Amino acid sequence: MTTKSVLKPASIKLSRAELQEKIDDIFNNATHQHDCLINIYKIVLPNWDTIYRIIGYPTVGCGMWRYICRKFIEFDAKHHPECVSGIWLNNGFSSSAKLDDWEIDMSKCDVKYS
Repeated sequence: MTTKSVLKPASIKLSRAELQEKIDDIFNNATHQHDCLINIYKIVLPNWDTIYRIIGYPTVGCGMWRYICRKFIEFDAKHHPECVSGIWLNNGFSSSAKLDDWEIDMSKCDVKYS
């Protein structure tokens, strides 16, 4: 049995414009909400393919969280009109009013790598 190492992910230093561009590209090129969610996680955890388990959630400022939530609502209305937009609410990032609107905090998120 192998032991998985648990590490704190590196902090992400992208501007609001860079984050919005990446998020917009994700929603413009995806066909399923699951792909959107995974690709958003890949923004903050770029070594996604080596992750075994995530403990906790990345935390973002309220502005970024609302922006992504609106993108999911619009995406689901177009691609999944039969379902309620819930994947971001159930599996997305946490938010905090203590952070700047587009700040990302990884301190409450541990990652086990394979």
